[in-house]
Amino acid sequence: MTHGAGSLDDVAGWALRYNDAASEWRGLIAGEDVGVAGLVDRWRDTFEEAQREERRLVAAGQWVGGPPTLLAAIGQEYREAAMTAALGWLLRPDGQHGLGRAVIDGLGAVVGVDVAGTVRVVLEEVRHDTRADLVVYGSGWTLIVEAKTFSSERPRQLDRIHELWGREAGPKFVFLTRGERQPVTARESADHWHNHTWRQVAAFIRAALVKKDAVTIAPGVHDYLMTLEIFHDA
Repeated sequence: MTHGAGSLDDVAGWALRYNDAASEWRGLIAGEDVGVAGLVDRWRDTFEEAQREERRLVAAGQWVGGPPTLLAAIGQEYREAAMTAALGWLLRPDGQHGLGRAVIDGLGAVVGVDVAGTVRVVLEEVRHDTRADLVVYGSGWTLIVEAKTFSSERPRQLDRIHELWGREAGPKFVFLTRGERQPVTARESADHWHNHTWRQVAAFIRAALVKKDAVTIAPGVHDYLMTLEIFHDA
């Protein structure tokens, strides 16, 4: 086996430092420093108490671990496409989520649009070489949503979206992000973009749930909401 330069000296150095630390620890245990040794004893008692509590919780089935939501378990909690698709699902008044019009009404209230009437939801609509993450078409109104979690904007992205969807009926452009984040590619179209957050989305979904019978709500609604509240409450 070939060792890099100085690797054996590094190992020897670690051994010396380990021996020094071990010697200091033995001194504490032996009571050379009574005050610190007392702290060590109390630390040991506390640790053993924590172990007993852990065993009690495990026996009662109350010790849990791992990701808190299904979306997190499958690695989708920060995926823009997945999070936006779930929002699009909830925006359909006829969707099997069980919330009816509550979510589209909530989004309309946030962006200041009367969303009454029929609704058509389109994900990742492409025009020329530009994609809009989510477009909701209504009767005399259109919501165009560019959603971000951590990714940055592509060159002229928001200006290009505005150019290509700006002639739709009553267009409203929504820049949906984690926390307050100002768009940087809306140079010519800055006045047409409205900044909103995933936290706001979570708030009107939560409000919608309060008004509905829990029995009729699809389990995915709760998982999506919990994912928003845990991972996107920035």
